[in-house]
Amino acid sequence: MRMVKLGYTEGRDYVFESRYAMNKLERLQSLAAELVALHPDIILGVTSPAVLALKAATSEIPIVMLAGADPVARELVESLARPGGNVTGVSVLGEELTPKVFETLLSVNPKVGRVAVLLNPSNKSEISMLRNIEALAQRRKLKILPVEAQTSSEIESAFLTIKHARSEAVIVFPDPIFYYARQQIADLAIRNRIVTVFQHRQNVEAGAPAQGNPQGRSA
Repeated sequence: MRMVKLGYTEGRDYVFESRYAMNKLERLQSLAAELVALHPDIILGVTSPAVLALKAATSEIPIVMLAGADPVARELVESLARPGGNVTGVSVLGEELTPKVFETLLSVNPKVGRVAVLLNPSNKSEISMLRNIEALAQRRKLKILPVEAQTSSEIESAFLTIKHARSEAVIVFPDPIFYYARQQIADLAIRNRIVTVFQHRQNVEAGAPAQGNPQGRSA
């Protein structure tokens, strides 16, 4: 709609070419190569993994990231002030919001003693976020259990680990994998009756209890 308001007509003034990995990150490299082969004027990458695949495919075509998490740590840009290279866009302040997520958890369950953290080990920014959580937990004498997952089956196993460790709550980091698997994560959290906190509103909505099902406990 915005393009129409600016006076541009699709097919005459511009053409969109879209590719979707459908939550299969192993497809990103081939999809990025397809888009680069079309020689577009600009490429939009929605998530950090997509932008990483695009950057590996081209160093010449401008790439705009829609929601990159810590692009400096992921070596997508040189700095936020001066990106350099062919990548620019919007960064998600996941690391900066980590203390707020921790505070939200404590407001939901102030007596919590054991907290699990679900993270993607290949995401460098999440390693830094984990260190922040551990530092905050140490000051409050809370135990932190890092649990790693990158696939649907690993997420399932992660919640088994969390349950067996008797963790009382789970902090889910804002990774694209967990965003796409939000319904699975919400279902597992509700099934195991574990308080779960997220940064993405859509993750919370996935765990909202349906009418007649008051078991939802996401925040």
